[in-house]
Amino acid sequence: MTSNEIVYLVSLGGFAALIALILIGSALLGLVRIVAHFLAQHYAYRERRAQERQQQDDLATCRAIDALPTVPHPLEPS
Repeated sequence: MTSNEIVYLVSLGGFAALIALILIGSALLGLVRIVAHFLAQHYAYRERRAQERQQQDDLATCRAIDALPTVPHPLEPS
């Protein structure tokens, strides 16, 4: 092999390594974005579930208060 062929071969290898690094970096960036999206969805789901549980508890409290027996006030006319 001539020295020019070796330089071309080495530059081709370097270019291939550069392309591979760009592809791997892009794949990792995409993976990080996907994981971040799923984590955001998971946290939003947990927040919605907590709000629904709080609403159910509030409704149960209101119903329990409404179910309490009441007596007329002694100063109010019947």
